[in-house]
Amino acid sequence: MKCLSCDVILTPFEATRKYRSSMEPVDLCNLCFKPISDQVPVVIRKDLANLPEEDYDDDMEEFKDE
Repeated sequence: MKCLSCDVILTPFEATRKYRSSMEPVDLCNLCFKPISDQVPVVIRKDLANLPEEDYDDDMEEFKDE
């Protein structure tokens, strides 16, 4: 699967990121998703993220972009 914006191959983490409202795949790499990350609620797979636990909202499984 490739990023819809820049056409790079998505990592497993990027490929499993989904819009919270529809559960459809986002299909954007981390670089392309970053500018909209604070405006688009998503569901992520924690086991693929490789991020510290404090960066998560445990109730929603959403990444908190700081």
